[in-house]
Amino acid sequence: MPILAIVLIFSAGMELIFIKNIKKQLMNKKLGFIALFSSAFIYAFIRIFIRFASLSFGTFSQVILRGLTGFLFLIAFHIILKRKFYISPKIDKKRLILYLSTTAFSIACATISINMIKASNTIFYIYAGILTSSLLYGVILYKEKVTYIKITCLTLSMMGIFFLAYPLQRVTVLGAIFGLIPGVLDSTENAMIKYLGKFEKVSLMTLKNLCTSVLGIIMFFLFSEVLPTKILPISVISVLGLGIGMGGVVSLYFFGFKNFDLNLGNIVTSAELIIMLFLNALFLHEFPSANEVIGGSFILISLIIVSFHAFKTERSKLAV
Repeated sequence: MPILAIVLIFSAGMELIFIKNIKKQLMNKKLGFIALFSSAFIYAFIRIFIRFASLSFGTFSQVILRGLTGFLFLIAFHIILKRKFYISPKIDKKRLILYLSTTAFSIACATISINMIKASNTIFYIYAGILTSSLLYGVILYKEKVTYIKITCLTLSMMGIFFLAYPLQRVTVLGAIFGLIPGVLDSTENAMIKYLGKFEKVSLMTLKNLCTSVLGIIMFFLFSEVLPTKILPISVISVLGLGIGMGGVVSLYFFGFKNFDLNLGNIVTSAELIIMLFLNALFLHEFPSANEVIGGSFILISLIIVSFHAFKTERSKLAV
């Protein structure tokens, strides 16, 4: 329980810090890296929250409550600080719709995939979708350069994720497709954050949480999910953690992807897989296998390379 409170406070603090307007508009890769790594730390704890929330709530019940918690939290923020809700009419409408609608559909596809194949295999396909599609987004849509560092880190990360999910079972085509789709959608969401243009962060996050709740309600009835018969206190606390924690993650994403390369940024967020191994051992007494240790090592090496690249870039700027 104390650790849940600590994470809630940390997540809320990150949310309040990063939703403030950033006056300095120049890309700061060092701070972008720190923001994305911090989001991975929170996201790893969110996996623990999901475990406890699942004791009482189904998948889409959690989506609804998570979005509602974040929405109410941000509405309170608006009221207390007397901020006006504002979405610029100049914002790219197509990208905005993509950004607002991805979360619920991503969760729906991941749920379908997990019901068809092993959960560890689904995670492999999700990250395969994230890393490959973010590379394509960067190159085709936004003209980001493909460097040897990107290829090296992408290869190391994919090898790491493969070992974490090993052994991969023979899967149905649909199981693999529904596993890849959430990865592509998550990458799309991150791409839209980077290239939405100028926007008021708090208002956009409020709208995002509202849309997540509405789409969650639609998915709840579409998949015929049943209401819980018994609700445990730990599940309620965990749902609150999901709502506020995801708010913290999105806040960090706003800043991180605005100040970091899209493909390398998604590699940084994969740090959650390493952190999750430690958390599972600490809280759930699920200790990593030899394959998971090997996989985590590959991901760690890729993170070290990315961090060295980011901090070296900042030192070069200061030297100039």
